[in-house]
Amino acid sequence: MKQVNSLKFWHGLLFMLMMVSFTACVDDNEDTEAPFLEVNPATLTFENGGVQTLEISTNRQWKATVEDADWISLSKTQGEGSDQIQVSVPEGTIGEAKINIIMSNRSGILKSATVNVKAGTVIESKLIYNETLGNADASQKPYISDYQGWNKSGDGATSVEYAGNKTSIRSSGLTNTDAYEGASGPNVVFFGTAPATFDINKIALAEGQTNLKLTFGASRSKKNEDNSFDNSFTPETFKVSVSSNGTTWQEITYEKNNGDADHPYWILATANFTLKKAVPELYIRFTASESSVFRLDDISLSTGYGGQEVNLEEGTTTPPEEGSGTAINKIINLQKSGQTKLTENMEFEAIVCGDPKVNNASAGTLNLMTPNATAANEGIVLYNGALNEQIQTNFSLGDKVKVSLKADKVKLGNYNGTTQITDWEISDVTVVSRNNAVVPIQTTTDKLAEYAGMPATISNVTISEAGVWEAKTYNFGDLTVHFNKNATSIVGQPYKAGTGSITGIVTVFKEKAQLMPRNLEDLKDFVSNEPTITSVDPKTITFTDKGGNQDVKVTLANAEGKSLTVSGLSGILSATVNGTTVTVTANPNTTEAAVKQTLTIKIEGTEQSVEVPVTVSEPTSGNQETLTIDFTLDNSYPADFPSSSTQKKQQRENFTIDNVEIAIMGESSGYYKVKSGDSSYLLIGKAGAYIEFPNIRDKRLTQVKAISRTGASTNVEVGITDTNNSFITGGEAQKWNNTTDFTYIYNLSGTSINTNYRLYVNNSYNTQLTKLELLYE
Repeated sequence: MKQVNSLKFWHGLLFMLMMVSFTACVDDNEDTEAPFLEVNPATLTFENGGVQTLEISTNRQWKATVEDADWISLSKTQGEGSDQIQVSVPEGTIGEAKINIIMSNRSGILKSATVNVKAGTVIESKLIYNETLGNADASQKPYISDYQGWNKSGDGATSVEYAGNKTSIRSSGLTNTDAYEGASGPNVVFFGTAPATFDINKIALAEGQTNLKLTFGASRSKKNEDNSFDNSFTPETFKVSVSSNGTTWQEITYEKNNGDADHPYWILATANFTLKKAVPELYIRFTASESSVFRLDDISLSTGYGGQEVNLEEGTTTPPEEGSGTAINKIINLQKSGQTKLTENMEFEAIVCGDPKVNNASAGTLNLMTPNATAANEGIVLYNGALNEQIQTNFSLGDKVKVSLKADKVKLGNYNGTTQITDWEISDVTVVSRNNAVVPIQTTTDKLAEYAGMPATISNVTISEAGVWEAKTYNFGDLTVHFNKNATSIVGQPYKAGTGSITGIVTVFKEKAQLMPRNLEDLKDFVSNEPTITSVDPKTITFTDKGGNQDVKVTLANAEGKSLTVSGLSGILSATVNGTTVTVTANPNTTEAAVKQTLTIKIEGTEQSVEVPVTVSEPTSGNQETLTIDFTLDNSYPADFPSSSTQKKQQRENFTIDNVEIAIMGESSGYYKVKSGDSSYLLIGKAGAYIEFPNIRDKRLTQVKAISRTGASTNVEVGITDTNNSFITGGEAQKWNNTTDFTYIYNLSGTSINTNYRLYVNNSYNTQLTKLELLYE
């Protein structure tokens, strides 16, 4: 018996070993073979167009892309394993380009190869000028005029000089290492407060050098309000111009590669241009119209095939600085030249041209202008948030003040297009006289930005509908008007429709000039004295089928001694008034459908009214099903889900997360998993981004519970929409500003069975999610 059992044991062991060997063989995959990539030939030469064959030998997936040309056609742009590509070039084409072959597997890029393509009579490129900015110490962020570490080369570089306006040399920010061929690092030109410029002057050109090629590396990195970064490069806000004398400039166009699509977010730009007439010297100017987001490196000028024709005898002339030479004008010009602090004491008189008592500005703002100024560049801001209460107490609109600024103490900067002085003390400003006249500049919207920091008036403004001023930005035709939340004596006041003038301090936000009215007097043509309901909270009400009570808080203006009236509700819905509170009562819904009515609130004796939609959801079936998606668990996500901002995805894609299949669509910020301590969360944004929920057969979505997290944006607005991105009843956008349990509930009404719905981001902020609970009935 023991012998038999022993034989069984050895037979069993042998069988197990065979199974293990078989399984190991079956599970083998392509990655066990060493990857290889060979591309032949390495150079394709087309004398007058035609078609040639490119041989690819590999054991992985591959992709082919064309760099620096739109005249090359490929028969294939991707494949798997060894293959051939037919490369086509039109007749008469002259130029050079590259075909990049990238081999990859599921883990990413493994190998790459480059094929040079030459078409027509190839012109040998000759280097005229090159600048890598060197590697000298830039820790002190020297201005262009102070930097000594230049590293210029080329036949035309000997006499080159540099100039800058609000530009400096830095070694900070995202390095351009390996971002493009010839990327040098570490030093770069940094463009500060817009408009900022960097000039390369007196590049010597030899006789006949008119067909030119300019290349440069550049990056754009803008920090968003939620601390994420926008690294997309925008040529429309980074211009390149050329000149023969440094006075008249002609803009040239350039093409960028897609380096801003992935880390390290540096692009390589190329401009091919032809000078209509040869010149002995060339000047190049780079201009940034966005503040503190652009970096520049590795500028190179060489002979080429030419392109855009440039007539240097035409162009635009650099305008002289405006202003009358006053102390304020001098400070503005110092700041615009890149100076960040005063190097000498300054003492001068100024007029308080803003209204500190109303403070339609950031807390701690004191607007000053040169007395009786009528020209541009005569307004500045003294800013110190810690002095806000003292500013409001000590100063008034129309005060003439004596300002004493200490050298090497106060700092110079730019805020919303206005020169700003910080690190000042309340003792630096003393009142000389009060109630002086402050006469706003009469101007038009197209010239408004010229008077940044000064009060200005725009006439013939038309407001088509009456309303209540809110802390937001308004657009009345070509005029933009903004109200800060601090302006509590303006915000909440009613205004009437009509045509008139609006006055305010001029600021520039996102390159657009706007007015910030100082007080109601600046809006006097639109002041309304009619009794008005200025706000209701909430704006919509949704009950479950069980009913209940909810209060609507009503805010009034010009309504002393008047009462509210309500109407519009009947059946299971009713409303009562107690002062400025309207209580809505809903009895249980015993019908088969949702009950939808509109509550109308009026001030007695007036026609103005506010409507509040009220819904009582249809009765539940008692056959409920809940789907829960937990975004905090790492193992909830599929292996290919993006796990950092550098891997973010923007296009719609289906994923199974926590065993629930959803579709995610990203916009400018995309979507990705963020690791926070021992858990994770999902980031998705911005406006237009969504998560599409699954539908459950014969059931409809009735409730969505979304949970965010501490540290998330409190400005983001999120709602529930259909697949056309239209908000559904009960799913209207909510501002996610709950700072306690971070839970947001949407009780939905009128949804359909077997139908998909979306959690939709409604404004330009990112959404952070830790959990979703979806209730179906």
